[in-house]
Amino acid sequence: MLILGVMPVMTQFADCAIILGAGTCAAIGFWSFWRRKRKHIPSEPIQTPDKWRGILERRVNFYQNLSHDEQLQFESDVQNFLQAVAITGVKVKVTVEDRLLVASSAVIPLFAFPSWTYDGLREVLLYPSSFDRDFNIDSKKEIITGMVGTGVMRGKVILSKPALHKGFDNATD
Repeated sequence: MLILGVMPVMTQFADCAIILGAGTCAAIGFWSFWRRKRKHIPSEPIQTPDKWRGILERRVNFYQNLSHDEQLQFESDVQNFLQAVAITGVKVKVTVEDRLLVASSAVIPLFAFPSWTYDGLREVLLYPSSFDRDFNIDSKKEIITGMVGTGVMRGKVILSKPALHKGFDNATD
């Protein structure tokens, strides 16, 4: 398995290390599932619920800095991702905000490449905290905030829900 965001428990890093680990995990994890042709290109724009747009405006700095037309494309890309990829909570409830942040994490790295999309990614698992390489939550051995699955976990990305949110809390990232 590709493990990202690993920090030995003995070494204490600042919150920025956790944020960097989660952000790096999301970007690399989702990047590893791209492909060349877009699967779902809507024939007409998909209407984004106002609640979703409010969350994107409040939480996703990347979205805030886009032009109106680019925001519409971003919203469409987020909806396409959510239609194609399941987001499952493991011992944690998945909210609409969680789903939009996961989808935004996937859309941002590919936004400048409109013909690319993710292939092979079937599910994103959200964990309630960090975990170890054996998927034990709150492990004392190691702290992992994101992982791209291989073998039986192929087609899955695992993210720590708190790390995902911290990554979007960083307004300068």
